Amino acid sequence: TLQSGDVIYITVYGSVFLVMNMTPENFEDEKVENNSIIYKCNLNSNSKVLRPVETKLGYRSVVSWQTVAENFYGLLTNRIYGSEIDQESIVGQAEVWRLALYLPKTIDIQPLDRFVVSGITEYYKVETIESYYFPGVNVILLTEDTRPIHEEDEY
Repeated sequence: TLQSGDVIYITVYGSVFLVMNMTPENFEDEKVENNSIIYKCNLNSNSKVLRPVETKLGYRSVVSWQTVAENFYGLLTNRIYGSEIDQESIVGQAEVWRLALYLPKTIDIQPLDRFVVSGITEYYKVETIESYYFPGVNVILLTEDTRPIHEEDEY
């Protein structure tokens, strides 16, 4: 049985999807079916979550990155605030704020972690985690990560 936060592969579409929620449909006080909302994943299994680890070397501290999760699927998208869009305007009035990452709650991710999309060229800092929208899915807000990359770090 499916649950919110499950990652499924649908062969008809040849794609991976993330189950966002399950809503039971009742008839005469009996559950007859479950309706689900699924999001198509645009992250392949090359994604990683890195956590900063601080090591003291005398008076100096060195920060390196430890891999805490890898090889998972999710959805990375622009975060749009507001539900009303001006229909008269060509551009609209939606404001793009930060990137939103949708991941199952089973993935160990915390604020200040580094989310790596692929390789070492595209990575973001985890700002906040909103866990109240969907039962088994975290909505993670990402921003540009300006922290240094160290030569000894291996992604």
